Amino acid sequence: MMYACTSQTKPKPIIPEKKLVGILKDLMIVDAGINRSTDPKFNKDSLAAPYYQAVYKKHGISYFEFYASLVQYQDHPTDMDSLFAKVLEQLQIEQAQYDAKNKR
Repeated sequence: MMYACTSQTKPKPIIPEKKLVGILKDLMIVDAGINRSTDPKFNKDSLAAPYYQAVYKKHGISYFEFYASLVQYQDHPTDMDSLFAKVLEQLQIEQAQYDAKNKR
């Protein structure tokens, strides 16, 4: 029996990479703000939910589209690493811009 060699092709991303970088960046900023809260009585997950929804709305996506996109990336760890490297780069750029603007 002969098996055909097939190359494993990546499916077209649900959310394009550039847009996903922006979404992840915004979600990380939300998380950072919530994690700064020192009040232990807050349930951080319930506190985050409306902010996450605002990020999804800002970018014109649903939670399910976001989740499905992350699942696609999980199947390709190298791509996932690259994605988060780009998110980190964007966060660093924004931090530098903020620092420059607020430098006295």
